Amino acid sequence: TNTFPELWPMRNAFNALYVTPPLYMILDDYEMYLEQRERIVETDQFLQPLFDAVGFAVMTDHQFLSADRQLQRSAFENGVEVVVNFSDTPRMFRKRTIASLGYEIFYADREDDSHVE
Repeated sequence: TNTFPELWPMRNAFNALYVTPPLYMILDDYEMYLEQRERIVETDQFLQPLFDAVGFAVMTDHQFLSADRQLQRSAFENGVEVVVNFSDTPRMFRKRTIASLGYEIFYADREDDSHVE
C-alpha cells in the first residue's frame, strides 16, 4: 500500500471490496513510518467496519454492477454485501450514494439494510 502513496486510495478500495487487510512496507525506514503513520491509522479506521461486518465469512460472489465496471459488489456467506465505487465521481446504489473510492455495507438480515460506521 504505502510504497506507491499515490495509489493508496485505490488499494484501500480493493481491500474494501475483498475485505482484506492492507499490507505495508516499512522495513528499517523509521522516517517513512513517521511520515505515513497517520495514513496507516486512517486506513485502519476506513476498513475496520468491514472487518467487523464480515469477520471470517467466505466470499461467495462478486459482480460488476455497472457497464464501466467501476461499481463492484462482493457478497459473503454471512449475508453481508460490500459495494465499492472505483470511479472518480459518487455513484448511487440501492438509494445510497457511494463516494469515489468509497464503499457501503449492506446487511441481508436487517430490514433497514443499514450499515455500521
